[in-house]
Amino acid sequence: MNHLSFTLQQRPRSAMPIVDGEPFLRLAADYETEHGFDCAGAYGALDLRMWTHKLDVHFGVRKTRERVALLDCDCGGSGCWPLEATIRRKRDSVIWEAFENAFRPERDYSKFGPFVFDPAQYADAVTWLRSAFAWHDALPVDARALSAAVH
Repeated sequence: MNHLSFTLQQRPRSAMPIVDGEPFLRLAADYETEHGFDCAGAYGALDLRMWTHKLDVHFGVRKTRERVALLDCDCGGSGCWPLEATIRRKRDSVIWEAFENAFRPERDYSKFGPFVFDPAQYADAVTWLRSAFAWHDALPVDARALSAAVH
C-alpha cells in the first residue's frame, strides 16, 4: 500500500500531499511530462482554507466516494487549475483514482495511479494535517514563516 503524509506550505492554509515520500506534485509532473502534456506539473499546494474544519470530508475519510482536488494551480488560486481525483473508501483501503484536469479533459490519466492507502494510516495523516493547521494558526505571523521554512 501507499503511504500518505502532508507538508504545510508557505501560502496560508495550504498543504502538499506526500505519497511514499514524494511530493504529489512531483508525481503528477513526472507523469504529465512523460505523456507530453502541455503545462506539465503547473500545480501548487492544495488551498484548504475552506476545508480546515471539514478535512475528513474533503479527503474522503467519512464518505464512500468523493471527487476532490488534490492539487491546485501554481498561481495559488483555488480551483484555477486543479488536479482532481475520485477518492473511494472501502473497508480495507482508501483509493485515489480516476484523475483529471477539468481544463484539459482530453488528457489520459488512466495509467496514473491508483494510489491505495491503509484506512488507519490515511486517517492519521488527515488528522495530523488538521492538527498542524490548528497549531499553525495559533502562531504569530513571524513564527508561521519560520514554521513553513522548516517543513
